[in-house]
Amino acid sequence: MNVDAEMKRVLKTILFVDDEKEARRIFNEVLSDMEYNVIDKLDGLSVLSIVRLGVHIDLVIIDYRMPDMNGLDLVTTLQKILPSIPVIMMTAYGDIANTSVP
Repeated sequence: MNVDAEMKRVLKTILFVDDEKEARRIFNEVLSDMEYNVIDKLDGLSVLSIVRLGVHIDLVIIDYRMPDMNGLDLVTTLQKILPSIPVIMMTAYGDIANTSVP
């Protein structure tokens, strides 16, 4: 089995968090075409509500800058609820004053 097939077998549901509608649309389209289940949310509060409901998530991709809480705050809170969830943080900005991840 090749690496791509193995990753698809292991990783099924990706949660993508970004307040930009177009970014959510593009990521949803690309990841869905790769046969992943995609849940997209526009802010940290909506993410926390579905996580607390017990929705299964294999990977979270988070934008750093969002309106209700930044990506670092969301990662910190997610780690308390799902300590082993893998997270990828991204940003479209060239500089971030605080880049330390807990």
